[in-house]
Amino acid sequence: MSLKNKTLTYIFLNGREERINSKLNFPYEFFYGYNYLKNFYSEDNLIEFDYQNKSIVLRFLEKFLNKLSDLPFFFQYITTVKNYRIIKNSDDIVMTNQRVAFSSLLMIFLGKFRKKINVHIFVMGLLNKKVNYKIKKNFREMFIKILFSTSKSLFFLSKGEYEFALDNYEKYKDKFVFEPFCIDLDFWRPKKEINPISNEINVLFIGNDGSRDYEFIKSLVKSSKNINFNLITNKFEQDDFDKNVNLLNGSWVDNKITDEEIKDYYYNADLTIIPLIETLQPSGQSVALQSIACGTPVLITRTSGFWDTSKFKNKDNIIFFEKNDTDQWLKQIETIYKDKNLLLKIRENGLKTVESNYSLSGFYKNLKNHLK
Repeated sequence: MSLKNKTLTYIFLNGREERINSKLNFPYEFFYGYNYLKNFYSEDNLIEFDYQNKSIVLRFLEKFLNKLSDLPFFFQYITTVKNYRIIKNSDDIVMTNQRVAFSSLLMIFLGKFRKKINVHIFVMGLLNKKVNYKIKKNFREMFIKILFSTSKSLFFLSKGEYEFALDNYEKYKDKFVFEPFCIDLDFWRPKKEINPISNEINVLFIGNDGSRDYEFIKSLVKSSKNINFNLITNKFEQDDFDKNVNLLNGSWVDNKITDEEIKDYYYNADLTIIPLIETLQPSGQSVALQSIACGTPVLITRTSGFWDTSKFKNKDNIIFFEKNDTDQWLKQIETIYKDKNLLLKIRENGLKTVESNYSLSGFYKNLKNHLK
C-alpha cells in the first residue's frame, strides 16, 4: 500500500528538534527512521515531550497509574490540544520507546474513535522489570496488554526481549518484530590506524541509563594502574575519583558534548568498556556499535538483553564478560592492549560485523516495509 496521501507522526522524548535546527553535523540513528520515512508521506509531524507543561489533574492521574503498575505514564508532558489534533489526523504514528507510548495512550484512544490509526512502538526493556506485589503485577500486565492491543507493530531492539515476548505474549506474536538498533555509518567511520603503543591505556566509558554498573566502574578505576579513564556520564562527581579520570558530565539530550566530540573520544580511546547489570534491556547497544564502527574494540558484560549473540563472538569481534569482576576486567584490558594481533583482529572483525548487519540503510528498508 502506498504511503502517499498519508500523514506520519513520530513521538520522541526530546532533543531531536534541537539537533534538526542546529548547524551541527550529527548521526541519525536516534531518529529511528523519521528523517527517511517522512520523504514518503504527504505530511509529517514530530512531537516531543515538553517538560514545561503542567497539569494538576494529569499529574494526579499519572502518579496514580505509576504507583499502580510501575509503568512510565507521563501524560502532562505530552497531552495538549495541539498534539491531540496532530494524532487524530495521523495515519501512522511511531512511538520511539515505551515511555512515550504509555504517556500518549489517552490521546491515542481518543484519536482511534475518529479514524483508523496505525501505531508502531519501539520496545527496549519494557518486559525487564520484575514486580513482586501481585496486585501491581496484575495491573502492569493489564496495561502492557492494552498497549500491545492498541499497536499494529512492536519493534524489539533486543533479541532476548523479543524471544521473551514471543514466549509470554503469544496472542500478540504477529505484531512482534525483532529490529536491532542500527547506526549511521556515514557519520561513525573508523579511524585510520590503531593508536600508537604507550605505557598507559586509554579507556572510554559512556552512558547514563539504569542498566550500567556504576559501582563497578568506581571499583575498576580505584583498582587500576597505568590506565587513563575518560568517563562521559552524569552519574558521577569528580570527588568520586582521585586519579586517572577525566570526567565529562553530559548526555545525548543535553548535547553538552557534541557527536563530533564523542567521535573524537572513540578515536582517542584504545578500548571502550560497557559493564552492565543483568537486564533484558539492550543496554549499551548504541555505544558499542558506535565504538566498533570507529575502530575501537568493546568490552561488555553479557546479559539477557544483549541485542543479538548470534552476530558476536568473544575475542573475535567483541570481548564478553560473564560477570563484573574487577580483577578479570583489569587483566583482560591489559592482555588485549598488549596483544596487538588480537586487538587488530577484534577491530577488523568488529568493523565487518557492524558494516554488514547494523547499517541504517537496512533498518530504513525494514521499517518502511512494516509501515506499508
